[in-house]
Amino acid sequence: MWSASAKTGRSASQRLLSTRIVRLCILIVGSLALLTYVWKVTFSFPDILASHGDEQLLRQRRFLTASGSSSGIPVAAQRSLAPSQPTQSPQLVPEPQRPLRQLPYTDQKYRLWNLTDPDTSPRCAASKICDGNYDCGPDGLGCVTDAAGRREFIRKAAKWTWEGYRKYAWGHDELNAVNRSSYDWLHLGLTIVDSLDTLQLLGLEAEYEEARHWVLNNLDSSPQGPVSVFETIIRVLGGLLSAFARSGDQALLGKALEFGDRLLPAFNTTTGAAQPQFELRTRGANESHYRAHMELTCVAEVGTLSLEFSSLSRFTGRPEFRQLGVRSWQLLGGLPSLDGLLCIDLQTTRDSSSSGSTGDSGSSGAGGGGGGGAIDSTRGGSNGTAAVAADGGERLSCRSQHYGFGPAADSAYEYMLKQWILSNGRDGVCLDMYTAALRGMRRHLLREVWAGPELGSQWMVAERQGPREEKFAVTTLMLDHLTCFLPGTLALGHMYRINSAAGPEDDDDLTLAVKLAKTCYEMYRQSASGVAFDAVLLIPDYSSLQSNTGSLNDSQHAVKERWMPGDEVRHPASSPLQPSTVNAFGGGAAAAGSGGGSSGEQRGPQGGVMQGHGATNGVSHRRRLLQQGGQQGQGQQPHEGQQQGGLQQQPQVQQQQPAAGRPRLKHVFQPQRPESKLRPEVVESLFYLWRATGDPIYREWGWNMFRALERWCRVESGGYQGLAFVDKVPPPGADRQESFWLAETLKYFYLLFSDDPDEVPLDEFVFNTEAHPLPIWGSPADTRLRQALRTQPAGGRGAGGGRAPGLHRGQQQQPAS
Repeated sequence: MWSASAKTGRSASQRLLSTRIVRLCILIVGSLALLTYVWKVTFSFPDILASHGDEQLLRQRRFLTASGSSSGIPVAAQRSLAPSQPTQSPQLVPEPQRPLRQLPYTDQKYRLWNLTDPDTSPRCAASKICDGNYDCGPDGLGCVTDAAGRREFIRKAAKWTWEGYRKYAWGHDELNAVNRSSYDWLHLGLTIVDSLDTLQLLGLEAEYEEARHWVLNNLDSSPQGPVSVFETIIRVLGGLLSAFARSGDQALLGKALEFGDRLLPAFNTTTGAAQPQFELRTRGANESHYRAHMELTCVAEVGTLSLEFSSLSRFTGRPEFRQLGVRSWQLLGGLPSLDGLLCIDLQTTRDSSSSGSTGDSGSSGAGGGGGGGAIDSTRGGSNGTAAVAADGGERLSCRSQHYGFGPAADSAYEYMLKQWILSNGRDGVCLDMYTAALRGMRRHLLREVWAGPELGSQWMVAERQGPREEKFAVTTLMLDHLTCFLPGTLALGHMYRINSAAGPEDDDDLTLAVKLAKTCYEMYRQSASGVAFDAVLLIPDYSSLQSNTGSLNDSQHAVKERWMPGDEVRHPASSPLQPSTVNAFGGGAAAAGSGGGSSGEQRGPQGGVMQGHGATNGVSHRRRLLQQGGQQGQGQQPHEGQQQGGLQQQPQVQQQQPAAGRPRLKHVFQPQRPESKLRPEVVESLFYLWRATGDPIYREWGWNMFRALERWCRVESGGYQGLAFVDKVPPPGADRQESFWLAETLKYFYLLFSDDPDEVPLDEFVFNTEAHPLPIWGSPADTRLRQALRTQPAGGRGAGGGRAPGLHRGQQQQPAS
């Protein structure tokens, strides 16, 4: 009876499960459960990761699921670099605020300039390249107005540059374009190595492949004779690291490591600073005990290596390179400074008062391994001396009281900001040094010069010679093309929320960059050819004091005799504090001794010289760049006006006007070095200002600059040449095609006309001083490359398939948290 009942029950259950409705219900319930699981994994799990602070892993996860590239690395290379499941979570680095991908500051207050209408410049009169004129012109380029079309012409210029070099100078450093011959000074095939990432960026694939083949098979890391350590680091080491960062090609990283190893002994000196000239073949068995004596160097040579060496440690796990970069800032931080400004010219002096070492000059400086250690501001320099050798006998000191942002100093100030950006905010000491230097610049070097009613006020960073007391200092109104990197660096810092203004009444760094860039652009407009002078002086033109009768009356003669530059050259210091010589890290230091030295480049006569007239005797001046009237400290801020013509209606800078009945002394551009070397600094600044503001004026300026270079510097047989004298039409040529023409100048021109915010984004890459983009620590590009170094087979894509000696996959250390 029981058995029959059980059998009946089993049959009923089987009949129930066999019905279609029940099967459908089970299917629905299972589907809902699966959807819930997928939802949790896709959306909730990243939130859980973020809540536990693992933001780097979260960014990596989202990046790997994206279909596009935001790093500039080709899609094929991304597939080869896609990491497998990580064995451990990377340690995290606190991130600074990052700039937006495109046009973060479109405020009208940053749009101060319009195209001049009509253009009365010497360039327009002599070369027919005129702002605001879109006729095709004699070069046929004036009517090219779209960004894509302009980019294509720039790309063709790069191909023509490469073609000339390839035909007449292959394997040598540079091309003499007119003579169709080669020029060597480093013997490292400089144009090839320096241009690798430009060829990648511009999509010149065939050219890149032949360049890569030459690098891997012919580039000798130990050439005959001494080389410039500075130039080898920024051009060769920087170029190889950047090409690796864009491609993931480990063979290129291996080549970079070869050069890094060869450069290490150059730092075995009694001060710890690198020898300016060094034979890369010098690799003695007792090199760790040898200390070379170095007589002279400059602040740029000491301070321009940390980006490249930090990146090399980051990708190889070799901490000694990063440690050398850290030590360079300790050395500079130990020098006395003028309100953050560093003396340009340095020398080695005997420090008899020192009984010990304030820093190790070997390859074991401060900082963590693998690119992780932060800079310790307490090591070396807290007592006003630089880090010295183990024998405690020598240190770096100022050779002259010469200050500026031009030759022999420029890239050190640039790297203060960029090292902080590269380290993802870890190297805060570098940022402190940068902001201190900018405040010193505003106080001692920034000038506003009246250039007549057509040009109005021009803003510039001058050069200063002499002691800290303003009344004894001499300031020269010298504008060097090299100094024109500064507007771009100021704009980049502003995109990272850096502001050196002393108060709300002062211009912020981006406004200051906009004003400085205009004067740099005038170096192109004021030459007959439209190609910039290498350096100019702004000198007083006393004929501007003449009355309407064409001669000076008695009162105007008196004005000329007693004229002081302070009447027409503004020096509104931004700090209410007295000028003082302070340690770059903030500690007190003794004033540098007086000296009459100068930097390595020729400075020329002291034309346009003015005596200091800054804040002294307890009198402080607030910096107001926009003023009216003739008295310092009395003025108005500009009103937002509308002006017809140009690209669009924009608020204009309210130019200063002379007080009623008072003659106004005008300053004019006088060539100091009238040649052109095809330098990149002005277009570099235009690129950063375009990325920061989106103001189309910078593209118009840039295009007219390129038109002049294309018209007068292109050589019909291939390549481009510099000019010997730019203020003549046609200008005489100078033959040489510098490697930075393709590595920097054309690269920045190309990026200026890019509308793709993901093309070398400034929140993933930072450019070294040779325009080689390096990944910022913790960015998606950095994370992807480092994961690939852990997981993909050794050898990468390199010729021969082998990993370079010393490249240890297991040593990929993350920065310490």
